[in-house]
Amino acid sequence: GKPGKDLVFGTYKPTKKSATIAKYIAKNAKVKYKIYKKAGVEYPGALEDEANLKGIPAVTCEVISPHGKIKKGSVSKSLLMMKTLLKYNKIL
Repeated sequence: GKPGKDLVFGTYKPTKKSATIAKYIAKNAKVKYKIYKKAGVEYPGALEDEANLKGIPAVTCEVISPHGKIKKGSVSKSLLMMKTLLKYNKIL
């Protein structure tokens, strides 16, 4: 993703549910999202892409922090995105 943004990535193909999950997390965690047309094109070998290519809906959530530092609020934002994923899956 573009450095400097809290962002959720998803894809439309082959698992459209990836895009649905990314949009849900973005809306509920109040971050932006980026949906790619097809998994494995932009970031070949990335865990999210490999899962999507195998039919397992996956997303990548990123929070901004300078290298070697923890930006104030980044840990809580990351945790919020993780909890939102769990809520999407009705685990929380």
